[in-house]
Amino acid sequence: MVRFRVNIFHVISGVCSILLLVYLWYVFLPSFSNTLEYPAIYNTGLLLTVLLLLVTVVQFGLALRKDGAEQNEMGKELESLRR
Repeated sequence: MVRFRVNIFHVISGVCSILLLVYLWYVFLPSFSNTLEYPAIYNTGLLLTVLLLLVTVVQFGLALRKDGAEQNEMGKELESLRR
């Protein structure tokens, strides 16, 4: 049976990325409605959304790791330091 370990720091980072997206679309972007700058800021918001979603997926992927994977990496680092 494969066990998973959760890295809380990556989970917190993923949640913060989601909160940034919520702020962008529900607070920041509506403040520019009915202005000439709205289309440019909307396009920038779309780009930031794609990038932050990618970051969120990576963070949650890093948060859930197999139990032995982290120990193997630490073992390899120790081996390289001994040489």
